[in-house]
Amino acid sequence: MRTLNPTSLYSRLMATWERSILTVALIDHGWNVRATTQALGIARNTLYQRMAVLGIRPHEKPRGGVDGPESPL
Repeated sequence: MRTLNPTSLYSRLMATWERSILTVALIDHGWNVRATTQALGIARNTLYQRMAVLGIRPHEKPRGGVDGPESPL
């Protein structure tokens, strides 16, 4: 079986898709890894590994929601 070239278009597209899916799932669950892994049906170690490979870091949490900071009242 052939392995994918990490610089191939397919590999880059899949990584972008996976990063988006995981980031949205983490945001939806308040960056709670346990809740996110339960919702996705994957192991915590798998999520941590994919986060490391894809460069997803908890400090990327948007403040005030997905759309950005909340506007002052």
